[in-house]
Amino acid sequence: MSNAIQFAILGMASGGLYALMALGLIVVHRTSGAINFAHGAIAVTAGYVLFYGEAQGIPTPVAVTIAILAGLLLGVLIQLLVMTPLRNASTLTKAIATLGILVVLQAGCQLKFGSQPQLVKNFLPQNGVTILGAYVTVDYLIMLAIALLLAAVLWVVYRRTRFGLATTAVSDNEEALGTLGWSSTLVARGNWAIAGTLAALSGVLLAPTTGVSLPSMTTLLLPALAAALFGRLSSFPLATLGALLIGVTQSELTFYGQSPVLRDLPNLPEAVPFLLIIVILVARGKTLPTRDFVESRLPALGSGRVRPRTVLPTVAVAVLLIQWLLPLEWVMATTSTLIAAIIVLSLVLLIGYAGQLSLAQLSIGGLGALVTSRLVASADWPLPLAVLVGIAAAVPVGIVVGLPAVRTRGATLAVVTLGLAAALNSLVFSTVKFTGGDVGLDVGYPSLLGFDFDETTYPRRYALVVLALLVLVGIGLGNLRRSGLGRRMISVRSNERAAASLGVNVAGAKLSAFVMSSVIATLGAILVAFRYPNALFTSFDPFQSVNYVVQSVIGGVGFVPGAAAGGTLEPSGLGSKVIHDIGLGDWLTLVGGVLLLLTVIFNPDGMVGSGLAQVRSAKRRLFPAKASSSASDGVVAVDSQAGAAPDRGAVNVLAVSGLTVEFGAVTAVDGVDFELRSGEVLGVIGPNGAGKTTLIDALTGYVPAKGSVTLDGKQLLGTPPHRRSRLGLIRSFQSLELFEDLSVGENLLVASEKSTLRTAVGSVLRPKRPTLDGAAAAAVQEFGLGDALAAAPGDLSYGQRRLLAISRAVACNPTVLLLDEPAAGLDDGDRQALKALVRRLAENWGIAVLLIEHDVDLVMSVSDRILALNFGAVTAHASPDEVRRHPEVIRSYLGEDDAAASTGTDETLERSAQ
Repeated sequence: MSNAIQFAILGMASGGLYALMALGLIVVHRTSGAINFAHGAIAVTAGYVLFYGEAQGIPTPVAVTIAILAGLLLGVLIQLLVMTPLRNASTLTKAIATLGILVVLQAGCQLKFGSQPQLVKNFLPQNGVTILGAYVTVDYLIMLAIALLLAAVLWVVYRRTRFGLATTAVSDNEEALGTLGWSSTLVARGNWAIAGTLAALSGVLLAPTTGVSLPSMTTLLLPALAAALFGRLSSFPLATLGALLIGVTQSELTFYGQSPVLRDLPNLPEAVPFLLIIVILVARGKTLPTRDFVESRLPALGSGRVRPRTVLPTVAVAVLLIQWLLPLEWVMATTSTLIAAIIVLSLVLLIGYAGQLSLAQLSIGGLGALVTSRLVASADWPLPLAVLVGIAAAVPVGIVVGLPAVRTRGATLAVVTLGLAAALNSLVFSTVKFTGGDVGLDVGYPSLLGFDFDETTYPRRYALVVLALLVLVGIGLGNLRRSGLGRRMISVRSNERAAASLGVNVAGAKLSAFVMSSVIATLGAILVAFRYPNALFTSFDPFQSVNYVVQSVIGGVGFVPGAAAGGTLEPSGLGSKVIHDIGLGDWLTLVGGVLLLLTVIFNPDGMVGSGLAQVRSAKRRLFPAKASSSASDGVVAVDSQAGAAPDRGAVNVLAVSGLTVEFGAVTAVDGVDFELRSGEVLGVIGPNGAGKTTLIDALTGYVPAKGSVTLDGKQLLGTPPHRRSRLGLIRSFQSLELFEDLSVGENLLVASEKSTLRTAVGSVLRPKRPTLDGAAAAAVQEFGLGDALAAAPGDLSYGQRRLLAISRAVACNPTVLLLDEPAAGLDDGDRQALKALVRRLAENWGIAVLLIEHDVDLVMSVSDRILALNFGAVTAHASPDEVRRHPEVIRSYLGEDDAAASTGTDETLERSAQ
């Protein structure tokens, strides 16, 4: 029992260090909304500074002080040089930037101190005390006390002081903070300085216990991230509690690790943070983001067009170089680049197309490669069959990784994948009985149908095989970009809420991306494992996956050719070869990290993206006519036989009864009842905060609601938004929420095209020119968008963007259309056109229209009935004439002057008629 208590106290001390790290993560998140993946690197860098100071004979107290000040300085420099230029960037972009900082710090420490762990002298008291029969040294108690004290101090500072309140205001509204006389830049810089100091303090306290090593940069980060998430990235006390729980759990698992149940899992304690992260995100996450969620604006996307006149000569030149011209050492460097490019292609699909940041691609692929290797080495399976099984084994892993993506997004998802990579490294790749350790698995020499292509004997053949696979995967990804499945993935990347409103299964699109990217990553990992007769898995660690993210962003994560460009930065690739030849081989990783930071700040579309943009710009200047004609090439086609509004036949009825939405103690929608039939327009009016948009959110499934919502007798409550859309309940958004990464025609295609597994696979293998037909083609004619199908939504006028938002909803062939303030921002001419358009949709198309609008004249003139809301409750439900004379509506919304004006107008019209 005393041993268990002793390990619990030791675990609490470790948890205290995790808490210090977690507190710093929360401080950064409070001021920038970002997750700092370089936080562990700052801690370890401070540990190296302490080691260096002691090695130079500097007194320990002075060395400790210098190390902590180094963390403070790093925090300030990161905010000044990286975060200030990125202050208007998305949180996902900021997270990627911190990955670059992680790479830079790790590479710098490795250049200076090498890869071996460095020992630091104990500077805290080592005398022991007995607590509940357990003997522990005082230094552990001191570390725990420091963590608890700082957590309490930070809690008071950020809740009770003006600086703490200003910190919260920085992330909420910088402009408002400026009007109060605060400098948002200085507040952010102060917070980064505090975060850097906390990280450095934890690194300095940990150094004498475990030593200072490069792997600690990520292994120390993961428990801190788990603790910070436990505290919702905002609560210092909860984060501290979470850190202590993690520390104690890890320590107790270490103590009981020799039990028969746990003996075969010696690294299980290291997986605890990952398991906690999964539980937290599954419990707290949301399937769709809330209305105030700001979508991440990711780098630009390529068109996906496969141009034979470009691809064939490029491949021919590569074959010529590999087979005849390049020396063998350059051939092997080319092989490394090509394999890296295949793994990076998995990130082009996942990050570029689907907008999901993964830090576990190599780990996932490595698991499939391990299955393949063991089948070949232990069961003597033929290589092709083993490869198929290995790839199949990666599919469920991709699903497991993708499941948290269903309920989280952005940088938080990256935390999950980093945790998975660390867990796989601890439980699988570090277990000798699975991987063979430093000896590896004897897989022999790869051969297919008598064709030997092992790199040891036939390096040129191996390179050609890898090149062929890269070309096939690249063409497949280009086809995917232009397919219906690809468009749905990109719609999810652009705007999850809008995608769901058009019938896109957001969860399905994300899981598809994770599964497909896992297959590609596994293919690349198998090529890594089978380069030599003994497959080694010692390098399948989380940091290698981070390196591939670096390569993808530098090359151009939205472009298939960007994978090849990024692959040149592979440590044994062409870039490494060039740098080695000029005598700077050890600097490659540092160069890659610096390039990532420069790319994120100055060139977010990557080398290929910016290069293609410059080529297109030059073509437009030199050959304007040719550029115009080529721009229209490959435009979405419109069925020439379509164009008439669809015939609905039967009358459809949306029936709402007792609809109620509650947010805590606030009732946003209070017992609303109405019926809406085909061909009718129901106007909804009310003051700001009346619950109008929440009503639409409840009807379409974006917020939980009570009561009853039926469409033609089918109960809709409890069904997800995309299923309601497929049943005919379609909405638009007040803020438009267009898919900016897709053309006008592709926006309409997402709404109109139906896809099955067969058509999805077929379009990837052999894509066809997409065609708008049915309601989508009719919408193009109705809204006059025929000449704008190839344009980007951002190139349209505001009025045209409004029309596109409505036409995209109409392209779904809705039974019921819910329009949320469609006239906002339109001029008088566009408003008059909108009136006629709404009536045509009701009368000619047979659509039941629910219209929310602040323009009283417009909504009164176009609606058959009016539903007036105030504080979520119905104040009137009648004809327009009756509603604008209703006393409660006049008092709460119209006002006496407007009511008098309306009455006077009516009386004048009546006298004129007489």
